[in-house]
Amino acid sequence: SVQHSSQVFTAIGGSYLSALAFAPTNPNRVYAVNDRGVAYTSTDHGTTWSQLSLAGPDSHYFYGSTIAVHPGTEHEVFIGGSGYSNAGVYRSTDGGVSWNPMANGLPQTLVHDLAYAADGSGDVFAATDAGVYRWHRSNLTWTNELDPGTPITQYWSVEAVPGQPVMRFGTYGRGIWDLDLSPATGGSWELYGQGASTANFLALDSSTPPNIGAQVIFQVTGAGHGGAGYLMAGRVQASTPFFDGVQLVGQVVRTLPLSFSPVGDATRAITLPMNPALVGLDFYFQAVAPDNFLPQGWALSNGLKAVIGL
Repeated sequence: SVQHSSQVFTAIGGSYLSALAFAPTNPNRVYAVNDRGVAYTSTDHGTTWSQLSLAGPDSHYFYGSTIAVHPGTEHEVFIGGSGYSNAGVYRSTDGGVSWNPMANGLPQTLVHDLAYAADGSGDVFAATDAGVYRWHRSNLTWTNELDPGTPITQYWSVEAVPGQPVMRFGTYGRGIWDLDLSPATGGSWELYGQGASTANFLALDSSTPPNIGAQVIFQVTGAGHGGAGYLMAGRVQASTPFFDGVQLVGQVVRTLPLSFSPVGDATRAITLPMNPALVGLDFYFQAVAPDNFLPQGWALSNGLKAVIGL
């Protein structure tokens, strides 16, 4: 073995080097921190070192601290660690000469790992004891990025997946989870089948986007009076004779009750599942209402197509 440097990293009672990171744009620039949160930097590939002004967060007793250097500049660096008695994250934009706490929106927690976003935004993600957090460069604030259904547990690690807009997190005993940074694609509605027959005179519409995890509200108008009707949900568009009108929904998967008011309108709210597998799929809806003036006693609406979004 060959000793690379004779530097002693024991300032302020430190016992060992806790984290080390090379700048992606300049491998001669290195940052380090000891177990008492004292930072160091080197400009000759880690041979000689300068102690910096930061006496920041202590490290985890077993896993140490974490350092993330900006992928586009050697002068910006984040250091994270214990945030119970001070900020859990500090940032420098001048190569470590000065440091600022970056804890706005971040709870008092232990920061295990930091990584820059995979989408080129310059945002930073943190794996912490309190979950997954994102630091937004636009307002210098952290936000909780956990979605419904993801485990509430310790997140130990985070990394940007090369070539993909994905941040990959490792948890304490609850598996590996990917956070997709792709631009959100909102759901959309499309009316169809208006005037398909004289019995298809109800108007069905919705003004709430059909996005996963969101509540969608349907509005039906035009019925002759009150009463109990229903809303059909199906997987395909159809054109099938139905009572005195045309059924515009096929492969019906759900039938939801509707209650029409005396003036002939109805609303119905449903919550779409928080299931990313639904994004991009098409679903079709049609309302049916009682109508004593039609021979078979039922009026139908137009069709409403939903393209499910994020």
